[in-house]
Amino acid sequence: MTTVVDHRMLIEVLPQSRWIGAQLARAKIALEQGQSPESVARLLYADGSLTLTKAKEIVASLAAVPLESLLTVRTKMGSAENPITKLFPAAITERQFVEALDALSAKRPSVRYRDDRKDGHTLVDFTLTEGDDEIPVNVKNAGTRFENAATLVGLSPDDCIPIPAYKAHDAVEKVPNLLYAVCVNYGLLAKIRDELLSLLSPAEGHVWNVLNAYGGTLIRDAEDQFIYGMVSKYWD
Repeated sequence: MTTVVDHRMLIEVLPQSRWIGAQLARAKIALEQGQSPESVARLLYADGSLTLTKAKEIVASLAAVPLESLLTVRTKMGSAENPITKLFPAAITERQFVEALDALSAKRPSVRYRDDRKDGHTLVDFTLTEGDDEIPVNVKNAGTRFENAATLVGLSPDDCIPIPAYKAHDAVEKVPNLLYAVCVNYGLLAKIRDELLSLLSPAEGHVWNVLNAYGGTLIRDAEDQFIYGMVSKYWD
């Protein structure tokens, strides 16, 4: 079943997103406001995702076709959960970790921290500093029990945090002194799935559905803006 995209709702929630879907929504609004196809095409081209020729081709049909017909449908791999739902636990866990860091800094003023998430999706989320000492930290949410732990690693599922080995290998190669800070909360994903949608406004709920249905160039930019925005707004 095709998910219909309301371009105005999309821009209401993601006004600055660099995702191609948001770019096209802004272009559609610009056409509705009376801007010339040539100027809209050049604005679309300036966003960097399309050649000028492709931008002109899309703008020529943008007013007459539904926006969803120009977007790439997301491929759901195997039994993967709703992709947007899966990203919320990480953002919530990071918020909890920042609150813990603020509490630590209040008790021990010589300890500061740097938020490295603005540098993109890297291994280091935060860096704790005290004098010349630094500790890089990657924050993780453990939301699924490692049910085969007893068979595979000889530990009870309750005594084994499920972190894939490739993450450890990656850290050894790139950031040897990296610490993983893991929040074990096996009920968080179900709580988000059951309760979060009821908190969202109609426009936010619509964007939730759109981001689950469509991908394309710079989709992660839209996901980050949506998820961190919703966590900040509805955290309490």
